[in-house]
Amino acid sequence: MSLYLIVGLVFLAVIGTALLRRGERGPTAPGWIDPERASVQELVLAGQKIQAIKRYREENGVGLKEAKEAVEEIARRLPGR
Repeated sequence: MSLYLIVGLVFLAVIGTALLRRGERGPTAPGWIDPERASVQELVLAGQKIQAIKRYREENGVGLKEAKEAVEEIARRLPGR
């Protein structure tokens, strides 16, 4: 019985430590976000450049070239880029 208790406590300690350290890693890698609800900047930060260009075109009524250039400028101005 005590062996199960020790194994259980070690398991809980490992899981607890992992959960506490998870927040220390910093931002996660860009992931997929819902393009219907995201802003252009959020899409750029998530690494979804094509979706960001589409969103920019919808919001501003511009052509593909102008939207692409605008999104690239937005990406350049973001911190850490």
